[in-house]
Amino acid sequence: MHREESLKPFSRHFPNIFNSLTLDETGEHVICDIPNLPQILKEKFKYEDKILYIPFKTFDQYMTRLEQICIHLNPLGSRAMVYLAAAVSDFVVTELPTHKIASNSEFNLELSVAPKVIEKVVNSFVPKAFIVSFKVPFPNPVTILFAVFQLETDESKLIPKAKAALSKYGHQLVIANMLATRKQKVTLVRKDTEDSEEIVLPVSQSSQTEIESIIIDRVSALHQEFIDHNK
Repeated sequence: MHREESLKPFSRHFPNIFNSLTLDETGEHVICDIPNLPQILKEKFKYEDKILYIPFKTFDQYMTRLEQICIHLNPLGSRAMVYLAAAVSDFVVTELPTHKIASNSEFNLELSVAPKVIEKVVNSFVPKAFIVSFKVPFPNPVTILFAVFQLETDESKLIPKAKAALSKYGHQLVIANMLATRKQKVTLVRKDTEDSEEIVLPVSQSSQTEIESIIIDRVSALHQEFIDHNK
């Protein structure tokens, strides 16, 4: 599930592909100068039939479709993984106008804090699932083994906030990172151990590897442990 017009798998590597196209000397053949394009296309052809893209535009659409997806996954129990990668909205419009807004008078827009869905996801939608999500420094975490991504700017608050999230919402894992180093280092804070685990992308690999691939491998391993423990 993704917001309309957001970056998507594979195509995210070249959002401005038109700027990378040129013509050969004859003007008859297109030349595409994009690094790793053949490998990206191979990955796309390999997995595209296994990906179902479900778009949403409004917060209400997101809530409704998330619930529907979770309901369909619920029978899988611990074998299901839900990976919620970003906060959708911190605030929502309280009331939408029925008619056209007049342009000859003042207009006041009232916003309310977006409802938190984590309790419903954990306790109602898919209570036995393994869920991964981002938790950014805004009041709208969406979380369940459960992992939450905790993005922070103050390093001294990083681990305490991650542990507080585990205690408050009852999930199993928080993936925490600093804004400045989010592409090089993350910290895994788990419910079942006091020890945190750092994932660091070496500088020598930063041009060939994205830290997300390392995160996914580790989360997949934790998911398997979760499945084995809940058999």
